[in-house]
Amino acid sequence: MSTDECTPMLEKAMSSIGFAQMLPSSPVYDLNGMKGATGLSESTIRKRMARLKELGLADYKRGKATIKREVVS
Repeated sequence: MSTDECTPMLEKAMSSIGFAQMLPSSPVYDLNGMKGATGLSESTIRKRMARLKELGLADYKRGKATIKREVVS
């Protein structure tokens, strides 16, 4: 994989991790709480949570999420 191919992937990962760091520490998050804390749209939150899930940093189902403590803090 070339650097040009990695760059967009890393940028998406960084934006998802940055999103998680905007959230207050909590054992479980819901979609409305994440929306209120970040000001992002539901579709953006879903995309970022999907990326965190792909990276093994979160679990997201039906509007509820858990995020690894190391990512949020």
